[in-house]
Amino acid sequence: MEQPQQHQQLRNDACLHNCAGKLIHSNHRLMASYLQLMPALVQRRIADYEAASALPGVTAEQPGTSPSGS
Repeated sequence: MEQPQQHQQLRNDACLHNCAGKLIHSNHRLMASYLQLMPALVQRRIADYEAASALPGVTAEQPGTSPSGS
C-alpha cells in the first residue's frame, strides 16, 4: 500500500515543480518587458513635466500623479 502513495507523491511533486517553473518563466518574461518599456515611460514623464513647467501660470504636478495614467 506504501508504493502507490509514494508514486502519487512523486507525481504531485513533479507537477508542483513544473507549475512553479512556468510561473518563474512568466515572471522573467514580464520583468524583461517591464525593463524594456521603462526608459520610454520615464522619458515621456520627464517630457510631460518639462512641458508643464515651461507653461506660464501652470503649476507642476504633484509627485505620484501622471496624466499618462501610469
